[in-house]
Amino acid sequence: MSKYIGSSAVNLSTTSADVTGNADIDGNLTVGGNLTVSGTTITVDHATAQTVDLGDGDKIRLGDGNDLQIYHNGSHSYITDAGTGDLKILGQNVEIGALSGELNFKGVSAGASTVYYNNAPKLATTSTGVDITGTLTSDGLTVDGSGTV
Repeated sequence: MSKYIGSSAVNLSTTSADVTGNADIDGNLTVGGNLTVSGTTITVDHATAQTVDLGDGDKIRLGDGNDLQIYHNGSHSYITDAGTGDLKILGQNVEIGALSGELNFKGVSAGASTVYYNNAPKLATTSTGVDITGTLTSDGLTVDGSGTV
């Protein structure tokens, strides 16, 4: 059994230890095997994890009202924002694409936003407007201003 004698700790040498009530540790706790926590709440001020494995349907929930959730339901993956305000994905350059590396969308900080088809740019914003590569098919066309068609 581990006990303090004065200010020195005495190590336990046992295969199991059962604690009823609270166990306060004023140093590091190293677990060499699995750690099972039975309860509904774990409070951690700061954590570093190499991997977090969650099963299908298990969710990472953020916000007081679980406003932001990230999960996989067994068939599809979701990022769900049910809170107030916008869901903002921020970065110097933001890309959305396929696992194969093909781009679907790229937004460049203070620059162009481009929509791709089969990894080829098709619609791109420019400093003067929009460039379309390929054929534009539309149900209608309205031209404002003095532009000509």
